[in-house]
Amino acid sequence: KALQDISVAAASLRLSESDVSELLALALSLAKHARDRHAAPEPSNNADTVLRGLIKDLLNSERNYVQNLYAIAMTYMTPLRNGVVKVKSYVHMGIFSNVDAICTLHKELLERLEDAFVNFQKTSVAQLFIDRLAALTIYTQYVNNFSTAMDLLQTERKRSKAFDAFLNSCEEANPMGLEVLLSAPLNRIGQYQFAFEAMYREIPSGSKEFKKMGHLIKELSELQEYVQKSLTQSDNMAQIISVEKKLVSKEGQSVSLRQNDRMYEDEGTLYVHEDVKAKREEVSVFLFNDLLVLAKPPQKGVQKHRDSIPLQYASVTRMPADVLKNAFKITHSEGSTILSGKTERDAVAWFDRILRTVLRMESTKVFEVPLEQLVDADNPVPGFVDAIITRLESATKTAGLFRISGSSTTITSVRDSLNRGLDVELGLLDDHVVSGLLKLWLRELPDPLIPFACYQTFTDANSSDSPVKALSKAVTQLPPANQLLLRKLIKFLTAVADNSEVNKMHASNLAIVIGPNILRGKDDNPFFTAAAETTEKLVVHFAEIFPEEMVHFTRAQPKPSRLTRLRQNTHFFKGNRPPSPCSLV
Repeated sequence: KALQDISVAAASLRLSESDVSELLALALSLAKHARDRHAAPEPSNNADTVLRGLIKDLLNSERNYVQNLYAIAMTYMTPLRNGVVKVKSYVHMGIFSNVDAICTLHKELLERLEDAFVNFQKTSVAQLFIDRLAALTIYTQYVNNFSTAMDLLQTERKRSKAFDAFLNSCEEANPMGLEVLLSAPLNRIGQYQFAFEAMYREIPSGSKEFKKMGHLIKELSELQEYVQKSLTQSDNMAQIISVEKKLVSKEGQSVSLRQNDRMYEDEGTLYVHEDVKAKREEVSVFLFNDLLVLAKPPQKGVQKHRDSIPLQYASVTRMPADVLKNAFKITHSEGSTILSGKTERDAVAWFDRILRTVLRMESTKVFEVPLEQLVDADNPVPGFVDAIITRLESATKTAGLFRISGSSTTITSVRDSLNRGLDVELGLLDDHVVSGLLKLWLRELPDPLIPFACYQTFTDANSSDSPVKALSKAVTQLPPANQLLLRKLIKFLTAVADNSEVNKMHASNLAIVIGPNILRGKDDNPFFTAAAETTEKLVVHFAEIFPEEMVHFTRAQPKPSRLTRLRQNTHFFKGNRPPSPCSLV
């Protein structure tokens, strides 16, 4: 009866003979394994009973999943290929992405799971999936394309009445609908991970299957993390593209907002003021993790781009009601902008949203931040500084290292990326760019690596009768974090100096370009000679000045950061009291 129903359905959907044969083969395979299940050996103990039950649950889940995949293939893909409704090839490929490949993979996987269930005590379910880990990476491609697929689906549905009618007729037969069916693969890796974690708890520890299952769960966890990240990025890119479609420039051109690390956050309506006395102008606002875009109200379906406000290194200040009601001011790298809400509630909500965005950027900031706020007992040296020095250890023979300047544009761009908490591939950067980053970070420390409080101690030691001994004593008086990082830096500089015949950077040359960045008085000329002379002695006499065993690092107790102070002061102002500025610069 089932085979007859399949044949009738195949005819109505205009399936090819090969498609019908494939469906019939699948149905016969399922019937065969249903029969064989009764012959499966009984488990030998309670743990095996539970484990076999979990495998059965996974098998049932896989059957349902394969049925959904075949519903996509047979109900939608094949009829469209056969011309039931005319659809352009790129639309078909975009909507259904890797469904064919996923369908083939899981058809074979289902057969192996059926065999594993029948031969429960002889087959490793973990190994079955380990052998297919490479094939399962196809889900990363599927997820990356998912937002595009949904966009194409909705666009084609609006464009073609015939296509829309076809989808409606298919949904009468399968109420789940194409959107729901296409969403199923997004969760499959996570479902596997959950199922195998349940099995892992029932497998005897120390057994081969236990080790295999642990390895499988780890690999699936990494794959799921990537899939989830890709899905988030895909959804986010769809949001950004949606905003781009609404906007045109003042010249009528399209506006590009796409950037790999840009995240859409919110949108709404505010008012912009040229100054506190000027007439307000209504604007649409689009908030991203690094940018606030202002646009004029919609006209004929489009909005003219008015302004883009960079939020990195910005500050947000609440304005008192007697100056401008329900308003706040954003001071940024390109000037300042005054915004207000229609009501106090609107103003409070948008002030908080923008402030949180700026605070997140501040929390990842690593340049112009005190050293003690970048370290703790687990990370006694800032991670990115450690990574920079490690990267430069392969560049000790580079001519003019630290003396030759890298591209200032690239250095600034990488600095901004690091300040936003983004991963930077240092191995792809020019040696002089990486060394320039290190010098810039040292130069921008609010309190130098050799702190202002220790400046006189070091300069006096340098000019004493026994400078090496005096400098060794001075090093021990540094705060633990400063002492550890200074030792690491100077040790690296000695390696550079040891290659001076090749790189032309003797200790004296290194001291001239590095010294003023690590040792300076509050009012010193940046080229003050004492800094260079002291740094040269630190490099030349490294082994004598720096003890092998450094002081034990204890967790620093930093002063409240600017971020902390800001978080203590985020409520919108009411009345005529003066504002508490929320400065991030």
